[in-house]
Amino acid sequence: KHRVYGVIGRSSTGTTEDGNDGASPSSPNATWYHAFDTDRMGNYHRATFSNNATFLAITNSFLVHLENCCAGPDNPLEYILDVPLSDLSAMLVGKFNNIDNSKKTNFQKTLEEVWHIDLANSPPIQMERLAQIYHGPLIAFSMFAQYANTFGNQTQHAIERMAQSRSNARFVNVRRHIAALGECSSTAKRLTVGICDDSNPNGHRCSGAHGGHPTLGAWDAMEAVHDILGQSST
Repeated sequence: KHRVYGVIGRSSTGTTEDGNDGASPSSPNATWYHAFDTDRMGNYHRATFSNNATFLAITNSFLVHLENCCAGPDNPLEYILDVPLSDLSAMLVGKFNNIDNSKKTNFQKTLEEVWHIDLANSPPIQMERLAQIYHGPLIAFSMFAQYANTFGNQTQHAIERMAQSRSNARFVNVRRHIAALGECSSTAKRLTVGICDDSNPNGHRCSGAHGGHPTLGAWDAMEAVHDILGQSST
């Protein structure tokens, strides 16, 4: 079976580099779909593996700030994924950028100047609303940064509430291995590999030639996915 996995969330920081050199909508009412083709802030990734599984990822996108981002015919989420939500084998959802963690960042500036979106008045879609739209396997995960513990707790409680009415939702706490391995933040900036630094609980976690907390979090997420898919196939 051709499995398709979708991941939606933010990157490890809300301050991506400013590289918006493409065409932009001419007005706030412009067609959004063409904008995806020229968006340099949003990161849209697609990879198909030898086992015929396809991995789709969206990070740091204005998409989740659109009122009609994920519902209705020809909605922007399905447009950029190029797959109907009903065809996804599973969806992994992380934290979305909001006004609290994006003030004075390139992300906020780009939303305002290029996409005409006021972040303060256009909060991202809530995971609970996304779960009402997407009925397939849903994996929600926390953040590595210690400052986001509140978000992680809120997400876990939301998944526990969902469990009362659906059996295909899971929560992955990506900080659960820190008690045994330490914070292990990276000493290097992104796109390079650093060494473990236990003094910074809010840093990047891309460290070590043999992986680190991100690798463990990815395995935990895939175990959660396979747990749900295993239930659905029996």
